[in-house]
Amino acid sequence: TFQLARGADAVIATNEADYARLRAQVRGLGKWLTLIPIGSNITPSAIPPQITREKLRERLGVREDETLLVYFGFLNESKGAETLIRALYDLPKTKLLFLGGQTGASDATNVAYLNQVKEAIRARHLEARVIWTDYLPAEAVSAHFYASDICVLPYRDGASFRRGSIMAALAHGMPIVTTLPQVSPEPELKTRAEKMDAARLPKLPVLRDGENALLVPPDDASAIIIAVTRIATSPGLAAQLSSNARLTARAFSWDKIADDHAALYAKLGGT
Repeated sequence: TFQLARGADAVIATNEADYARLRAQVRGLGKWLTLIPIGSNITPSAIPPQITREKLRERLGVREDETLLVYFGFLNESKGAETLIRALYDLPKTKLLFLGGQTGASDATNVAYLNQVKEAIRARHLEARVIWTDYLPAEAVSAHFYASDICVLPYRDGASFRRGSIMAALAHGMPIVTTLPQVSPEPELKTRAEKMDAARLPKLPVLRDGENALLVPPDDASAIIIAVTRIATSPGLAAQLSSNARLTARAFSWDKIADDHAALYAKLGGT
């Protein structure tokens, strides 16, 4: 990656952590290193009027007095699904929806991990409380988000805007429980030019505990239980997290991303 960056006319980082690593490792990029994030690959869609939230929850087998958690995305060991299963065991009147395809094709170990998760479900006799959808088109993914109460994404390596699953949850205004983001050290800025380039860097939103998500330590089922219970028992907190998630998602709109790319290409072309 660093070798490619050294030979490129311009370099785009999609998140602040990668931007910091590139700036630290590849000197001389200067103004040709820029930060343009990714957006959600699932655009929120309106639920057809004939399919109400209540009807969809009924189809899923979720009662009115139950809390429906949603986990979106492929399963792999970095995403903490086993921790979520441990938490589910001690969450009364709660069901869990695994939304989307179960495993990707890029890593054969994902199938083995899926089997571990299913074994954890069987060992705790949770089969009746776990719902699987498999792959769904984008409109159906949106509908299932709206049918759910809380999105739980317990990444073992910390939440990041590199993750399409969290981007989709933000775009849909979900109250989110996720893990504390990893903090990358700031690179040392030695020259005036480097300091000026850093000052021009657009500031992306951050995940703040209690504002646009509830943040918990990785591999901590007890912390997930506490966070889920807080949201499930506080409509005001749920509404605040939902509203702030949508506000956060505005910084990642595809229109803005396209404009930022066009501006970079124009600068490269000298126009």
